[in-house]
Amino acid sequence: MAIPIYVVCKARGSTITGIGCEVPKKEGRLILDENICCRYEKIGGVFHYYFKVRAETLYLGDEKLNFDNSDIEVQINVRSHEGRKTPKLEYLFKENLQTLDDERFSLSELISLDYGIKVFNYEDHNKESKIVLDYIRSGLFNMNEFIQATTTTDLNEEIHKYINKAKQQNLDIYILGDLYPVGCKGAELRDERLWLLRNNGAKGIHDVHMNQGNSHKKEWIQDSDMYQDGGILIHFNSKDEDRWNGIFLRFEGQYTEISYD
Repeated sequence: MAIPIYVVCKARGSTITGIGCEVPKKEGRLILDENICCRYEKIGGVFHYYFKVRAETLYLGDEKLNFDNSDIEVQINVRSHEGRKTPKLEYLFKENLQTLDDERFSLSELISLDYGIKVFNYEDHNKESKIVLDYIRSGLFNMNEFIQATTTTDLNEEIHKYINKAKQQNLDIYILGDLYPVGCKGAELRDERLWLLRNNGAKGIHDVHMNQGNSHKKEWIQDSDMYQDGGILIHFNSKDEDRWNGIFLRFEGQYTEISYD
């Protein structure tokens, strides 16, 4: 099976709004910038850094849908769980990202996308597109480069540096993950979510992390599949530079449980 609605969202950095994050109450106040404060969540919770981007057009196969409400919320895991028997979060912030093979992952194909959200189907369609993330097969990095996030610190400030730079310099930002529509309760099947998407519009993107090799929970296992991993790519493109940065997240042990073929 696969995550319900795998997408890539291309947006202008200047449209980023609503930046914030979550921290455990016991750790006190955290301010990312003078106007950005973090909200408190219960100890042992699932903590996120979050923001919104403008993505008023949605490409669903041959359909092109436009919505009045085009502020898409993005949620990024930033911390390993405390007091839970769940895998630890691991991260890789990749500077000057290079592709080894354009047939496996093509930055030029990514650039050619229109601004908005492109919905993918399943494995074969995703693989042929050359613009979906697969941590094992895209050839963008070595899995041994990942670092474990502890239960006592988070990635809020590090991720904020990337997102804030994209906003300030109006860089193109690409978010890959699972799209959820307005009115989604979390248990709907793909067809039900697509119906909500067409009728209610898009609300946000989550699962911005590796989505294969899952274990522990039934809902995680059933979402496990190839060519549907999440992440964020940021393109620095001016007369003086042309480079990419990437934010990649996964959970401890995911890749050891799957085939590399």
